[in-house]
Amino acid sequence: MTRAIDELLPQILPFAPSAPEPIALRYIIEACRELCHSARLWRVWHDVQVVVPEAQPIITVPDAEIVEIQAARLNNHDLQAVTVGWLDESHPGWDREAAPGSARFITQTNPRLMSFWPREKGTAQIRLVLQPSLNAQTLPDVLVGLHATTVGRGAAGMMLMLPTASFANPNLGAALISEFRSKLASLKVEHTKGQPGARLRTKGAFF
Repeated sequence: MTRAIDELLPQILPFAPSAPEPIALRYIIEACRELCHSARLWRVWHDVQVVVPEAQPIITVPDAEIVEIQAARLNNHDLQAVTVGWLDESHPGWDREAAPGSARFITQTNPRLMSFWPREKGTAQIRLVLQPSLNAQTLPDVLVGLHATTVGRGAAGMMLMLPTASFANPNLGAALISEFRSKLASLKVEHTKGQPGARLRTKGAFF
């Protein structure tokens, strides 16, 4: 379920009532991107059809970019998520190799594009962490329904720090950003542990 970005305007305008709406909407997206990137709270399972020789499907979740590939399976076998740099170093020329094989790795080649190697066609199930795209027109319900206050304070704080804006208020802006970043830190722990309250474990982040 998605929600309109302007549903979050009431969370911002009390701090900067004279701010133009386009600027407010821009910073709502910026705050949502930072929240999703830091706390990893927008997670989806995404099914894609992989064709060869390209083996490079684009995610079709509207208004979204990939932050991280957390898990993936292709034709019922697990894949390892790695960076493009790791593939370049460990398997030079992988991106120019078109011969089909049994895929072992998945990587992210741009904010919306994934690549499988070796090349294998089939149906992939991928668990993704997403963030709103820069030109997003909608937001996931989780941001509006559960984190509206946090997003509003982050967006308002960023706006109020604009040095040339008539509505600038650096002191209030700094306080709101501090509150926003503090909330991000607690949400990151909360979503890393998960709702069952699992013990934290360290794991390499590839994206």
